[in-house]
Amino acid sequence: MKRDEGKIRSFIAIELPVDILQAIRSLQDQLKAEKLNLRWVEPGNIHLTLKFLGDISPEDLSPVSRAMEKAAEQVQIFELHAKGIGAFPGLNRPRVVWAGIGGETESLGRLAGLLDLELMAPGFEKEPIEKETRPFKGHLTFARAKEAVDPVRMTEFAGRFKTFKTPGFSVHEMVLFKSRLKSEGPVYEKLFEAPLGERANPKI
Repeated sequence: MKRDEGKIRSFIAIELPVDILQAIRSLQDQLKAEKLNLRWVEPGNIHLTLKFLGDISPEDLSPVSRAMEKAAEQVQIFELHAKGIGAFPGLNRPRVVWAGIGGETESLGRLAGLLDLELMAPGFEKEPIEKETRPFKGHLTFARAKEAVDPVRMTEFAGRFKTFKTPGFSVHEMVLFKSRLKSEGPVYEKLFEAPLGERANPKI
């Protein structure tokens, strides 16, 4: 089915600093040496996704932006880091390979939960419904399987890098991105930035 050209494919995410992306690129380079059947995500396109909105109308941008602001102002700036690697649905049948998230993950989960609540007013409820009771678990997708991947080698690699950990980074805002799918890969464009509490309401 042809997509509605007037729609905007979008998602809400936390942008990563350059040193974190460089650390993940190094991880990718080491995994590439394993010659597994994986397709690599460009480091510049790696984000910590909070909510995938899909195709929305231009009229939705304003209510979505307001929902982001309302959620962001309730959470103060917090610290995270990337750690370890894993795969969905599992290392024995990897389709998506990711780096995990550590640090102040309770604040991350609270931000994601508040965002979901605020987006309910504009009509962007969680889907599928059965996931609503599951806590948010952030991850950074850096590879996808093109075909079947040797589960033994994948598990061995994950074991070698179970102590993988990046420097910490501060989360200051969340960003609404527009995604354009091209033959050479997706291109992302920032549409709106919602600063977290300390920046949204600076002390005088």
